[in-house]
Amino acid sequence: MRFRSAILALLCATAAWAALDMPGDEASNRRLLKLWAADPAHADRLRTNLVAFQNLPADQQDRLRKLDKSLHDLDTVERDRLRGVMERYAGWLSRLDPTERARIQAIPPGPERAKVISEILDRQWQESLPRADKERLAKAGPEEKTRLLETWRKEEKERREMRAVARRTVEEAAQFGPLGQRIDDFRDRVAVYVEDSLRPLATPAEEARISGMARMNPGRWLQSVHDVAAGKSPLPFPGPAVPGGRKAVRSFRDIPTEVATRFPAPLPRAITDAEGKWPDFPLAVMAIARQNKLDLPANLLGPTRVDELPPGAKRFVANDLLPKLSAEDKGQLAATEGQWPEYPKKVKELSDKYKLTVPGLVLPGTPEQWTAIMSSRQFRGGKGN
Repeated sequence: MRFRSAILALLCATAAWAALDMPGDEASNRRLLKLWAADPAHADRLRTNLVAFQNLPADQQDRLRKLDKSLHDLDTVERDRLRGVMERYAGWLSRLDPTERARIQAIPPGPERAKVISEILDRQWQESLPRADKERLAKAGPEEKTRLLETWRKEEKERREMRAVARRTVEEAAQFGPLGQRIDDFRDRVAVYVEDSLRPLATPAEEARISGMARMNPGRWLQSVHDVAAGKSPLPFPGPAVPGGRKAVRSFRDIPTEVATRFPAPLPRAITDAEGKWPDFPLAVMAIARQNKLDLPANLLGPTRVDELPPGAKRFVANDLLPKLSAEDKGQLAATEGQWPEYPKKVKELSDKYKLTVPGLVLPGTPEQWTAIMSSRQFRGGKGN
């Protein structure tokens, strides 16, 4: 246990060091210091861990800093998952025979170390087999032994996958409390997606279906949204509708007359071939306008600055994205202001870089969440929440 604790303590020490060393985040640092000051025992542990970290060789310190930075840049779910993997690995390593542990640590991280770890894990798995299977294996010839091990490994893999699916289903369902406590929050996020991305692309029949179900039954409304969204391609960038508009620009009829007359007649084939398609049509219009040096309103086809984004995306950029951006990233975003599609594409690009999701861009929820919702008693029974 001492070995395991040492590994985790050093990681915590690195996290504490990195938290205070992050440039441009003084407010967060002050909040952290205030929290630590209110818990003397925790502060003492951090000081002890920091001393242990500082006593490491310089190359190990650098590796831990890079590891912590990589974890810090991940979204919360993935970061927690990987930290769990590290903790389980540290625990497993601490329980190994000292000779085997030394054998692993003598190999640099990489494929060779992974190969040795796999060999040890496979041996441990064989040692954990039921007594009857061990006896059967001992009596088997080489070919029969290979076949048995392959069969049992496959069965064990299937059992692990089933347990993982069951665990994920429970965890996803738990996000809604006892399935209902947080359903309103989920429905609100779906509503943002409907208004910002789905409704602007919906046909009149699809829009009527969504609106009608919203009045009749919340559960069937979610099902309708799910079904209509299944036929739509994911948007390459946020906000299909122009600022203040409800529908995406997909036809030359949607272009104001005073602007449409600036285009050459007859219309280039690039525009006519893209008629009715998103985002093909507005991209073709912009390409032809630039080729012919036509003066178009900046936000004719879509948002070109933060205050022109849909409400959910606007709050996201101001509250979630901008605080994470480096000075260089902020400069890149500012350089695209007033340009479409460059500005919304840069918002999406930077969001992906920092593992963030633009609200309203894609249908919220995972398949497990939708399965849990649609199979819940309150929705199967046709009753609203």
